[in-house]
Amino acid sequence: MKSLLAFILIFQINICYPQILPGARQTALSNADIANGSNLFNIEVNPAGLNGISGTELGVFYSPSPFGMKELSTGYAVFSYGFENLRLSLGYSNYGFELYKENTLYFSAGKNLFNNFSAGISLSLTNISIKNYGNTNVFRINCGTIYSVRNDFNIAFSIQNLTNSKVKNDSQPLPVIYNFGLAYSPVKDISLNLAAEKEVRFNTSLHFGIEFIPIEFIALRTGIANEPDTFSGGAGIFYSRFNFSYAFKNHNELGITHQIELIYKITEQ
Repeated sequence: MKSLLAFILIFQINICYPQILPGARQTALSNADIANGSNLFNIEVNPAGLNGISGTELGVFYSPSPFGMKELSTGYAVFSYGFENLRLSLGYSNYGFELYKENTLYFSAGKNLFNNFSAGISLSLTNISIKNYGNTNVFRINCGTIYSVRNDFNIAFSIQNLTNSKVKNDSQPLPVIYNFGLAYSPVKDISLNLAAEKEVRFNTSLHFGIEFIPIEFIALRTGIANEPDTFSGGAGIFYSRFNFSYAFKNHNELGITHQIELIYKITEQ
């Protein structure tokens, strides 16, 4: 019965879009951080944020039972390597269960175009497998920018599904999503994040998140969003070259989702 409910839920959400966006840090901030990058898991919403990463990193993300349903489990793995003024990332995600599965490969690139302006692009190829109905592939392009007005204030803009792609035999293309974000740090250890997400057929969704670092190896995070109404929170622990984060998101109708991520910095530069 749970498998059937999960199958129905999948088709109430956009097929071929990440049902659970990657990144425990992002989730804890209610995905309000598109202007406050420097994280491996920006490959989906704003790849321009990859430019804030230093050195070589490898990260994994896992959400075992979104909304209490293990059939919706989601996993990501991302590797990122930086050149002098260019960053390349490779990613893989797996979502679903025996009736419906999505496997996605990502190739992302980010570049600092000017001292205070960066841009990024993410190419993804998703294989969709539906039991008794076969397989199909969908190619998408996401892109984004981040502009640093000052050291403590960033503005960002990104587009998901720039290609207006659609699933084979589906008359309607996948939605194009526009994201706009602001990030402001009033003091060194506090970051305020605001984002607006607009899909053409739906109301604008607003996201707000706060990150507070009380001591150098711990980060506390919380956020809220509407359309749909959600509340989220979590924490990060930094130790040596490891960065561990936990997040939860509470959906008013679907319940709580738990997530974890682990990032390892292979090289510093």
